[in-house]
Amino acid sequence: MAARRASSGVNVGANKDSVDRAGDYATCIAALAGRCAFITINVSSPNTPGLRGLQGKEALDDLVARAVAARDAAAAGGGRRTPLLLKIAPDLSLAELDDVVAWSWRAHRRLVVSNTTVARPSALKEAELARQVGGLSGRPLFRAVERLLAATYLRVERRLPLIGVAASIAGGRLDEIKAGATLLQLYSALVFKGPALIARSSAASSRASPRARASLAGLVDRRSRAEIIPTSGLPPLRGR
Repeated sequence: MAARRASSGVNVGANKDSVDRAGDYATCIAALAGRCAFITINVSSPNTPGLRGLQGKEALDDLVARAVAARDAAAAGGGRRTPLLLKIAPDLSLAELDDVVAWSWRAHRRLVVSNTTVARPSALKEAELARQVGGLSGRPLFRAVERLLAATYLRVERRLPLIGVAASIAGGRLDEIKAGATLLQLYSALVFKGPALIARSSAASSRASPRARASLAGLVDRRSRAEIIPTSGLPPLRGR
């Protein structure tokens, strides 16, 4: 069997005690650009106090301008310009999401939807654990990610790739793709399902008929507009 070359991506963030967080990102990107398939600018980790403030319009403009400059400087000698992705939080308001999407239009950047949540759903059974500080992942996060994906998808109008982080996936669930994701990343699901989950999920997608695969974009539109958004408690989305 011929060897297959795997792609590797890098997730970069800022140090907790940094006085120049945008500088942290630029330093990391300068060192890593050209050495990986893509770099994710993580501005949504819930475990670094104040980091999510970088998702604001002015802070994001400054951060990404410095990140792009670092990436381009690393490629100045004729090297490859490494793609930059932006990873956002599931707890964004629609107004905040509008700012992020407006920025992604200007910068032509891909979005990763999303990180873990700081919310604590009332249905959580372990009350003591729910009081812990930090990000919550897994099944309780799934609906929030699905809603945010759908809301983002309707705003980018299929013109920008969306990478969905699979908060809960088993056997043939392709809900996040149906909500608008172009690609999926797996984290917590791999802990509980193991590496075989990748093959099972891929097989579930492949088993779909050519006609079904061809109509997936239409299914995303119908499901996002008719099911996910109206039942999510979110207000109607304006077109662009």
